[in-house]
Amino acid sequence: MNILEVLPEYEIRRMRSRCNYGNCDKKPSKKLVLFELNRINETSRDLISLFLCTEHYEKTVQDLPDKLKPIKSQGKSIKGRVADIGLVTH
Repeated sequence: MNILEVLPEYEIRRMRSRCNYGNCDKKPSKKLVLFELNRINETSRDLISLFLCTEHYEKTVQDLPDKLKPIKSQGKSIKGRVADIGLVTH
């Protein structure tokens, strides 16, 4: 099963400029990188980067663990890294 099949409400084609959640037009404040951690050979592989506004970030953090359960496999788990995005204005 593909990660994009599990997360259909995210529009990943809009990179960095707008929130990736559905039709949201807000500027993102958080970057969430989902990666696969292979505990057998101790490697990791980035799966997807989501750029989210504050409102949708909080919703995603609550809903994501349940949505990712179907794609976990034996010896592998899916984790996330979060980074704040600093918007520079002049």
